[in-house]
Amino acid sequence: MLTNKGNPLLTNSTSDYSSANIHHIFKHLPIQIATLLALITLSLFSSLYLWVIAVVLLLLTWQSQAWLAKAINSNKENQLYHPLQKWLQNVLALSVTALIAVEAIEKGMLASMVNLLFVATTLKFVGATQRKDHNIVLVLNVFLLATGFLFNQSIGYFIVIATLLFCNFILLASINSRALTIKEASSLIMKLVLLGLPIAALLFVGFPRLAPLWKLPNQQHASTGLSDTVEMGSIAELTRSGKLAFRAQFLKQSPLPQDLYWRTMIHERYDGKRWSIAPFRTNQSLINMPAFANEDADYVITYEPSFTKFLPVIDGGYTRHSSILSLPSRTVEHKELVTQKIQYYVKQFDEHPDKFSLTPEEVHANLTLPKFINPKTRELTKELRLQSPDTEQFAQHVMNLFSQKPFAYTLKPPLLVSYGNNQIDGFMFETKAGFCAHYASAFTFMMRLAGIPSRLVTGYLGGEYNQTQNYYSVYQFDAHAWAEIWIRGKGWTRYDPTSMVAPERILNSLQNALPSESSSIASNSFSLINYRQYAFINWLRISMNNVDFYWSRWILSFDAKSQNNLLEMLFNNKGSIARAIFVGIGLTVVLIVGFIFSRFFFANRQQSPVQLWIEDIRKIFPDLLVSQLNITPNQLLAAVELAHPCTKPQVLELKGIINSILYKNVRLTASTQRRVKRLIQVLKRQQKKTEMKK
Repeated sequence: MLTNKGNPLLTNSTSDYSSANIHHIFKHLPIQIATLLALITLSLFSSLYLWVIAVVLLLLTWQSQAWLAKAINSNKENQLYHPLQKWLQNVLALSVTALIAVEAIEKGMLASMVNLLFVATTLKFVGATQRKDHNIVLVLNVFLLATGFLFNQSIGYFIVIATLLFCNFILLASINSRALTIKEASSLIMKLVLLGLPIAALLFVGFPRLAPLWKLPNQQHASTGLSDTVEMGSIAELTRSGKLAFRAQFLKQSPLPQDLYWRTMIHERYDGKRWSIAPFRTNQSLINMPAFANEDADYVITYEPSFTKFLPVIDGGYTRHSSILSLPSRTVEHKELVTQKIQYYVKQFDEHPDKFSLTPEEVHANLTLPKFINPKTRELTKELRLQSPDTEQFAQHVMNLFSQKPFAYTLKPPLLVSYGNNQIDGFMFETKAGFCAHYASAFTFMMRLAGIPSRLVTGYLGGEYNQTQNYYSVYQFDAHAWAEIWIRGKGWTRYDPTSMVAPERILNSLQNALPSESSSIASNSFSLINYRQYAFINWLRISMNNVDFYWSRWILSFDAKSQNNLLEMLFNNKGSIARAIFVGIGLTVVLIVGFIFSRFFFANRQQSPVQLWIEDIRKIFPDLLVSQLNITPNQLLAAVELAHPCTKPQVLELKGIINSILYKNVRLTASTQRRVKRLIQVLKRQQKKTEMKK
């Protein structure tokens, strides 16, 4: 006779996963899911609020130690296991939701929604008592991991996310099939992945690129990169970041390193402390530019997310990307904040409409200065201007000043806050030590004092050249500032006073110009660029860069235009016709493969009606006979009756029907099937009542 106590076929509680009678997968499942959630936390670390991570890790630690203690002492009454009470979970959920709503005001909806999903998944896991709860947690994990791609699309991150998804699906397959061990589940998932890859590749190439049905909210703050305002010292702070800003692949001849001035923003307004973009530039009309095809471009840029609109091009470069504006200020801007990697082709033109004239607004903006500031610099400029009435001669005279006087180039310039609005005086006559923004600010200020239209430009200088693939990697520490003055007949002309103090910065990298301060560059200790003096690490870093370059170039940037070009090349026909043919063939192949797949994997899963009924009863009573795969229907029904005596009438009737079908060859009719379904529904309602009483 079957009894609850000590009977290997029965368990006492739906929440008792640690019982020795439970399958080993279920015994360790909570710890495995907790470990997976901890790894997901690490993968989303940069997207999560620190206090949210602290709360989640605290919950995971509590739950893990409770499950672990329960598993170790499975045969004893464990006093250490104290599950989080429901009321406490509800209070915690409401409190965290309220705090995240407050954070959303400052940090935007996108990040807040990801944090909310993360907390909801963890709370669901902490309150999980049955298999269906863990199923929900594992499904939520899939969405949670997918959100990571909203913030990071690098190949390294993709590998991490793919690995975690693989582990997640293994757990999902394991707990939903009693016949599978972890090893068998891994093998099944691997087969599914291998079968799915050709289909995914086919759809990636041939399926039409459709616009999203919804728009994701943008983050409210730039995460990294140049700002639209510049102060003395701000560029120096940016150079401590080793993050990649963009990559540029030259399709023709590469320019010399000293010509790689990547313009991003022009700053024409000065308030005595900072330079900013002139207000009239916000309503610029677009310029007319010659048409060119991508194959006629000089270079292609793959730009990293910066959460700003400003994009880098070499002076005279224009793009015909549908989402990018080419402006009269000789800069290009994206129509919206750049929240994902983008790719655009750039064509270099020598002629520019502002070469021979300036608008009244431009003249006013590029000659205006606050009055009565920096009196010493004013006096010096007046003396130099008397000696050099010619514009170019005067500019060169000021440039020479920086090399003749004891100026120093450093990432750690003395603070100039105490000088108030006379910071340029403090730099020119007191500290005489600064970074590129110091020299560009002082030069531009003196040009305006002399009546020469001038402006400060920020962007990047140089980059790391990859000889094998012919592209430049430009990092945040390559950020640079220089000046432009307007010369009659020549237009805007670049002057870089930094070159007079540190010519190595122009010809080589920043680390070569500042060898004694190189340790300050790329403050992230985990960045491989800090260890590029070691041959193997440098080879590894460059190899990873190459893989990431092709990932960005051919996968992330594969848009509708790239798709049309590829299809036209493959079919030598019009894009729309080629696409229709290709998609038609692709869908046919997908259907055929799907049919073969379903026949191959599910042919042996066809079950008799009795087997399906038994499976339904197992789902209603998951705490019964979980580990027993070969028990008979009568044994299962006996166990149900023993654990739930109130179900005896239904159990006896079910036994009669099943035995008549299995042993008396009674034909199964539609009315019998309907009767069995009603009996199973009664069992289900009885089980719910039992759970509610607990």
